[in-house]
Amino acid sequence: MKRRLFTALLAASLLLTVYLPSCARKQSSRSVTLFDYFNTFSTLTAYARTNEEFERYKSIFSDTLAQYHSLLDATEEVEGKKNIHYLNKHAAHMPVEVADEMIDFLVFAKDAHTLTRGYTSITLGALTSIWKEALEAKALPDKLSLNEAAKHTDIDSLHIDAENHTVSFSDEHLALDAGALAKGYVSDIIYKRLIEAGCESFLINLGGNITSHGTKSDGQNWLAGIEDPYDIENVANISIILSERSISTSGSYNQFFMINGKTYHHIIDPYTAYPSNEFVSVSVITHDVANADALSTALFSMDKEMGLELIESLEDTEAIWITEAGEHFTSSGFNNYKK
Repeated sequence: MKRRLFTALLAASLLLTVYLPSCARKQSSRSVTLFDYFNTFSTLTAYARTNEEFERYKSIFSDTLAQYHSLLDATEEVEGKKNIHYLNKHAAHMPVEVADEMIDFLVFAKDAHTLTRGYTSITLGALTSIWKEALEAKALPDKLSLNEAAKHTDIDSLHIDAENHTVSFSDEHLALDAGALAKGYVSDIIYKRLIEAGCESFLINLGGNITSHGTKSDGQNWLAGIEDPYDIENVANISIILSERSISTSGSYNQFFMINGKTYHHIIDPYTAYPSNEFVSVSVITHDVANADALSTALFSMDKEMGLELIESLEDTEAIWITEAGEHFTSSGFNNYKK
């Protein structure tokens, strides 16, 4: 039986109070975990001199999550906000004027599509909606429906007019789905806002998308651990040093069902319209967690040779794959980030 795979923090005892010796006033480590956004957990661990200072960082964290959760929501409209759901309903009929934050996200999404050779795409909503229903019903979707939906996923059907702040679709059946990109992107937004607010040391974990700034009280780097689904005790052997780096993990462990011994999960290969089952986990290390998120999703559907070639072509980017057979393989520089 497949064990649940998740990304775990390996920072030493986050509940303990620790101090930064270089500061005139002591800073203690405080942590908060929220479960209200993006269908996952969101954790902030930060050093602060007072409870009031930490509450300020916590507000930045929670307010940003709330802002982008409603902006990138494809399931329902939000009053006063032209979000993804609103675009899916109206953008094929007329250009929709949207907020700067939406323009910025969609521009990033198009760049991510190029970076990942189309394997991570904002325009897969017609396909992913079918698979979400299948996951809830634990039943395979109709193949003809998938083939028809796949015809309406062309990234070129999404038109962004940054000058006029409008978005339009040239395919009336196009639908956006931000699920493969949202958590990493929002993590980077929070990262920037916390630094602007003066937070000197923190770690963010949005459902396995992890990024950090500064060091712990003893001067050591923050760490992240990738749990091996076939060996729960093996976490320490896949311990990653987060020094000016971020890590994102994609896996088939959270949303899946099985039929006749075959696993069907939520990460859809846009070129086959079906989930790929070569891997159970892929983790990517790079500078920004937004690109790490996009890449880990893409590598999950690529075969080993294509994925490895892509990662080796990117500067300061490494990856580890865990296969269905329980084997691990890594890019050439991955071990440089292992503790």
